[in-house]
Amino acid sequence: MEYLLFRVSTDKGLLAVKAATDTAISDDIDDDIDTNLSLAREATVLKHLRAHGAKVPDCLGYSQSAGFPLCVMEFIMSDGTSATDFSIGQALRRVHDSGPWPVAGKRSDELGIDFKKAVLERIQGWLKKLVLRRRIESYLTGAVQSGVFDGYKIPRLTTLHLDVRRDNIIVTKNNVSAILDWGNSIIGDPWLDLLRVEEYSELDLGQFRLGYGSTPPRPTAVVERLYRLYTTSMLSLLFENMVPDSERCRVNTERTIEHLAALRTLQERAPIE
Repeated sequence: MEYLLFRVSTDKGLLAVKAATDTAISDDIDDDIDTNLSLAREATVLKHLRAHGAKVPDCLGYSQSAGFPLCVMEFIMSDGTSATDFSIGQALRRVHDSGPWPVAGKRSDELGIDFKKAVLERIQGWLKKLVLRRRIESYLTGAVQSGVFDGYKIPRLTTLHLDVRRDNIIVTKNNVSAILDWGNSIIGDPWLDLLRVEEYSELDLGQFRLGYGSTPPRPTAVVERLYRLYTTSMLSLLFENMVPDSERCRVNTERTIEHLAALRTLQERAPIE
């Protein structure tokens, strides 16, 4: 919503050019996002995924002129058909099989620590906003502590999209041609992507899982609730003002309260070591 996408005709065919509307973004979901860094990262992610066979647009380059960042990609036309849930599962599996994009100076264990920290900080930030807007009670937020990850080993680190839904998919003959919009991508646990798809409730999960294939060991009940909370707390804010939808806002607020209550109960019942 804070970016513009242009279709450009060139002597080499159609191109897609993504540009930011400002140098920084602050909204209900994100605070002070540097669009220069965000688009540069998106270009890196696309090049990495494309090199590993994932269905994404070919990134032709990234540039910044006078503080105005641009990401240039191939333009892929949809034929108007709808992707099968099976093909969406297959496409996400290719993404996860691509592994993490290269991050200079970061070891695998450091990337895992960064991921856990980012998940907790984002959820805590979104919950704080929901409390300030009197949408949830403040005492519920105490369920989100750094200890929720105790004893949980991330099965493997990979590139996550974090917004896999039909609006971000280009389709040809009912199959996924490309997954778009990698601005929210992070390196982390594939289960955050998978549980996000479940929380969206947009796909037939049986067909989606069949297309995706075998999954890593399922996370602990505490971590699963945390990952689901990552989605519902964000969507609760999104559907309040940015994409106004009172019913979806209500549903995701209720789901957020449900996940917080479950987290609290699960941690109270955790065995003492």
